[in-house]
Amino acid sequence: MICYRDKTFCPFWKDCESGEKCKIKFTEQIEKDAEEFGLPVMVYTEKPECFIKKEGIKDENNSRKNN
Repeated sequence: MICYRDKTFCPFWKDCESGEKCKIKFTEQIEKDAEEFGLPVMVYTEKPECFIKKEGIKDENNSRKNN
């Protein structure tokens, strides 16, 4: 299957220390551009190995366990 830019994008970039500089961040602009080309976008379903959590960001998994 052909996907937009033939790469996997990261929807977790906003919570990552390197997010602003990330070359694979999944932004609204990426989504719009892919739609214009009529191509699907491949995104990570889990945080990639390069992910480094920003300080002060709650871990979704921990907050679910506590509820």
